[in-house]
Amino acid sequence: MRGSNSSLSSLSRRQPWKLINIADLPDAVLIEVVCRLSCSKLIFRCKCVCKRWLTLISDPYFVDHYLRHQSDKKRHIIRTLIYAREYVVRLRFHPWTNPTVVATYNDLMLCYGNLNRYCICNPCTMQWVALPRIPTYTVHRHFEVRVGFICDTPCYNYKEDEHEDQKGDVMQHNAAYRCKVVRIRPPEKGYYDFSFEWKVDIFSSETGEWRKAVVSSPRAITLNGLGFPHQGILYWLGREENGCSIIFGLDPFCDKPKCFFIALDEPLNDLRHFGVCGGCIRMCGLDMATRSLIVFYLKTEEDGKLCLSKRMVYSLDQNMYLDNESNVSLRPFDPNNEDVCYIYVYGECVKYKYNFRTRKWSTIVEEIPHQISYSFVHVQPWWPTPVPRLPQHACPAE
Repeated sequence: MRGSNSSLSSLSRRQPWKLINIADLPDAVLIEVVCRLSCSKLIFRCKCVCKRWLTLISDPYFVDHYLRHQSDKKRHIIRTLIYAREYVVRLRFHPWTNPTVVATYNDLMLCYGNLNRYCICNPCTMQWVALPRIPTYTVHRHFEVRVGFICDTPCYNYKEDEHEDQKGDVMQHNAAYRCKVVRIRPPEKGYYDFSFEWKVDIFSSETGEWRKAVVSSPRAITLNGLGFPHQGILYWLGREENGCSIIFGLDPFCDKPKCFFIALDEPLNDLRHFGVCGGCIRMCGLDMATRSLIVFYLKTEEDGKLCLSKRMVYSLDQNMYLDNESNVSLRPFDPNNEDVCYIYVYGECVKYKYNFRTRKWSTIVEEIPHQISYSFVHVQPWWPTPVPRLPQHACPAE
C-alpha cells in the first residue's frame, strides 16, 4: 500500500495534461481532419477561419487529397432539377437584378441579364464572371435565341502517380478548362419560321470574345427548346416543315463549327422531352390515344455522330388522370434514376412520379405554375467547378 500511495503522490505532482489546440496541429493532420467533412460547401466555409486554413484548402494538394477521399468512400454525386417560371432563379449573391438561368453545365450556370449580357456563375462558391456584351448586330429577346453552354473537359483529371513510394492515380481538379457559349439567332422572319441557314454567335473563354459563324441545314428546319451538352456536342430538338422531328448537333470547339442532323419519323408534338439521362441521350413523349409513354434511346457512334438505338413503348396505368392531352406535360427524367420520369397535369395540379419499367407511380403534391416549361439539371460534384478564367480585356467593368 505504501508503494501505491507513493506512486499516486508522484502522479499528482506531475504537470496536468496540456490540451492541444487545433491551431497546433501539423498541416498533414489538419488536412486529414478537414477532408472528412461531409461536403465541399462546409470546407469552403472553413476558408474563413484564418489565413493558414485558407492557404491549405486552396492548395492543389488538398483538393487532390479530398477528391481521393471522396472516391475511396464512393460518395454519391448529387443531381437536382431546377424549375422556375421562364427559368428565372434569383441568385442573392449576384449584383444583377433577377438574372435568368438559360443553361447549366454540372454546377455552373449561364445567366442572362439586361442589356444583352451573360455571365457564368457557381451558386456553391458564389463566384461569377460577366461575359463581354453581345455585339449590337445580334440584338434579340433572350427567349427567341437558342442558347447552349458547354465545357471541353471533365471536372477531374486522372494521371499515374510519378512517385514510386505512392500507388494509384493522382486525381486533380481541372481548373484550366475551356468553355463555349453558343447563341443560335432566329431567322429574320421570326423564331418560329423554317430556315436552311442559321447565324450563330460563339463565345470562347480562351479569347474572351464573341465570333460569328453560319451553319447550313440540308432541309428547312426550326429549332425548339433548350440546348444541352453531351460528350463535347451541343444538341437541340427541331422539326421539319412536314412536322417530323430532327436532332441538330453542333461542335463549337472546332475552328469552323461542325454540325449534323438526324431526321426522325416521329412528329414533334409527340416528343415532349429531350436530354441526357443515365449517361445517354433520350427523348420521350406521350401517346394519349394509346395512353403510353414513348422513349427513344440514342447512342454515339465511333465517329462521334449520334444515331437512334431503339424505340420503346411503355403503357401507362389507367388509374392515372390523363384524360386531356392538352392538360398533360412531360417533365424530365429523374436525374438520379433513369427509369423514372415526371408527368404534370395542369388544372388538377397533380404531378406523377412514374417508373415506366415497373409501372409503379405515385402522386407528388407540388405547387408548380403551369407556365413553367423548362428545367435544368444541376450537378453538385465532389469539388465545385471554378468559374472560367477570362483574359483581362474580356472582363467588363460593372
